[in-house]
Amino acid sequence: MSFERNTPNFPPPLISIDRDMKQPFFLFSLLLWIILSGCTAHPTISPEPLQRGEQIKYVTLSTETVAPVITWRKGLSERSELGLHFGIPIYGSGIDYSYRLRQDSRGSGDILNAGVFLTPNANLDFTYYKIGTFGKSGRMHPYFGWRLMYIPGGILNQGSTRFGFLAGWSVQERFGIEVGYFHDFIGGGEPWYHNTFIATEKNLLTGLSIRVNFFMGQTMTNSK
Repeated sequence: MSFERNTPNFPPPLISIDRDMKQPFFLFSLLLWIILSGCTAHPTISPEPLQRGEQIKYVTLSTETVAPVITWRKGLSERSELGLHFGIPIYGSGIDYSYRLRQDSRGSGDILNAGVFLTPNANLDFTYYKIGTFGKSGRMHPYFGWRLMYIPGGILNQGSTRFGFLAGWSVQERFGIEVGYFHDFIGGGEPWYHNTFIATEKNLLTGLSIRVNFFMGQTMTNSK
């Protein structure tokens, strides 16, 4: 006696990816993930005072933009400096301005910063930093601050106003680490907005900021 095994006939898949299409599909999926994951952006400051005409460059990796962001900063005077940010492809790009309200000979002081950044949840930042100096060499700078973040539109076009706290540690001409969280106290929107992994302006994850900055070089230009 013989038995024949019946194999069910499954319908063909709705989407079939050929071997030659796997790499482009992977790159497209990666780009889409970067676009949907990039939520907001924030400034990469220089805790150390910049002299007039002094220029400094950083590369920043963060949870906000996912892809690296290049920062170029230039001292405009003994107390003020301008920052330009260039994201990949454009998310994280923006401009900011810092003014030192107070500073001492070791580099400690207070900084007021304002910036605007291009992301799916394009945002404006207003940050007050308290900079300290640690160690005999004065090359290590712990700092903390308060940030007001405003998203006028966002992915859902509902807007968001956030406020929170940040803290960081910078080693001069080496690297820096910064962690912060900024909460939407006004709230609003449907409940699922808060549960999705897409970083909308109403999502709790949008307020989380974890950043690592790498020093990339320093130059001095003659300014009259």
